[in-house]
Amino acid sequence: MRTALVISALIVPVIALALPDDATLSRLLLGTWHGHRHDTQYRGDGTWIMDPPDEGDNTRGKWRIEHGRLIETWRVFRFDVFG
Repeated sequence: MRTALVISALIVPVIALALPDDATLSRLLLGTWHGHRHDTQYRGDGTWIMDPPDEGDNTRGKWRIEHGRLIETWRVFRFDVFG
């Protein structure tokens, strides 16, 4: 049991150091990604666009990588259909 803890204590920091930084992940993300329903294009200026457009309002927006995670944002426009 003690041996397993020592091995884990030595391996975990090495794995953490081997993970790419946010800038590297951002470069790897650029381009068009093909999904089963949509293609999503991630652009170098931090924007993304979905093709073909979804029925909702989330067909384009902004993206960034923070702490190894992809963050996508989009604006939802609301309008008054009764007024």
